[in-house]
Amino acid sequence: MTSKYIKVFWHDHKPSDDNNGLIYGIERIDIETDLNDDYIEWFKTKEERDKMFNNLTKEGGDNNDS
Repeated sequence: MTSKYIKVFWHDHKPSDDNNGLIYGIERIDIETDLNDDYIEWFKTKEERDKMFNNLTKEGGDNNDS
């Protein structure tokens, strides 16, 4: 499976609650099917999320600014 990672924001998924403060996320997408493969990791701060995102995408991947 070839994957790409995208940055996501909790309130885009479920704006009615705050997910215990974990609102910045990373979602893994299967490039071949363009579907989420059930990997989403949530972080409390944008900085934590961006650090992990940078580690995951060192060898390529999607980069957006959600």
